[in-house]
Amino acid sequence: MTAPDQAGVGGSSFSVSARLAGFYGTLFLGVGIHMPYFPLFLQSRGLDAVQIGFLLGAARWAQMVTSPWIARVADRRRERKRPLILLAVASMGAFALYGLGHGFAAMLVPAMLTAILFPPLMPLGDNLTMMAAYARKLDYGRIRLWGSVTFIVASFGGGLLLEGRDPILVWIMILGCLGLTALSTLTLPNMRPAATGGPGISMWRLLRNRVYLLFLFSAGANMAGHTVLYAFGTLHWQAAGLSGGQIGWLWAEGVIVEIGLFAISGTLIARFGPARLLQLACLAGVLRWTVMGLSTDFWVLVASQVLHGVTFAVAHLAAMHFLTRSAPPGLSATTQSLYTAIGSGAAMGVGLIVSGYLYEWFGGGAFFFMAALCLAGTAGAVLLARRWDGEALRL
Repeated sequence: MTAPDQAGVGGSSFSVSARLAGFYGTLFLGVGIHMPYFPLFLQSRGLDAVQIGFLLGAARWAQMVTSPWIARVADRRRERKRPLILLAVASMGAFALYGLGHGFAAMLVPAMLTAILFPPLMPLGDNLTMMAAYARKLDYGRIRLWGSVTFIVASFGGGLLLEGRDPILVWIMILGCLGLTALSTLTLPNMRPAATGGPGISMWRLLRNRVYLLFLFSAGANMAGHTVLYAFGTLHWQAAGLSGGQIGWLWAEGVIVEIGLFAISGTLIARFGPARLLQLACLAGVLRWTVMGLSTDFWVLVASQVLHGVTFAVAHLAAMHFLTRSAPPGLSATTQSLYTAIGSGAAMGVGLIVSGYLYEWFGGGAFFFMAALCLAGTAGAVLLARRWDGEALRL
């Protein structure tokens, strides 16, 4: 990895870590409300299961088209902080539009705008954080875990707060969290990637690299495996008779394990490496989704949700370190954003649309299809471990 330019990055390593942790904390405060409870808001606005799945999936597809181009501009300008500020403020404005109407058509416009503006925050923020981590010898996992902490607060507290109240409260809380995220971007360190001294490499050459494509397939299959849970987990558990507090706990407890794994991320990466960790995450997905397809018993779900720490946190660590080590010079944000757009966005976009039909037809049996996806992802991760040498991709 080429050393980044640290000009304009003031403060101690602790100060840099704290500011980055603040960004993740505010960002995931909103995600912790949006992920489990936003379908309730959409349902209250007149959308059925298929429409909810389509809306969430279409937003992912919009992200696939726009996020890489935003990242490419950031790479060419060698900027991270200013794009993050602009995207955070614009995302808040776009999300505010959800409160203006009812029905699928009225929800589609803010969904598309938010899908263009909000998703690039994560890869650009991760890229800035990984640059700071390698330059300042910081532990990425210990910074990122603060996002998981606030996710727990939001998902567990949100379940209790929303019980018996109008679902419009979901929209109000997410809007407030976006405002906090916008404020946090003002405090971020002004890390810049190192100049490459040339015109740079086209992102299309990256998309033709077989190792990178294997990574996208495996990581994407694992991410897509979460779509039935993300879109219909809360609705499914409500229908099974679980209380708001129980549902809030199910969303929160997996993230507690996630925090523990982020705290020892340095040890995990040193011991297994990115490709092996990705294999482990996919295998855990096979087990997790199979169990969820078989039972809605609260205590069985409590046990299976522990695996979220593996299917998400371990997979995320694997992805961040693979992307940082494999990124060609001048393409660090692009490499990261293409993963977010394709490996996460497109894969989850298809998964969310299909999940609406799967849940409509099979109910909880839709989780079995997610287990099959993760099995395919495991095979891809095995091939990745054999073909990647651990260095920057040669394009």
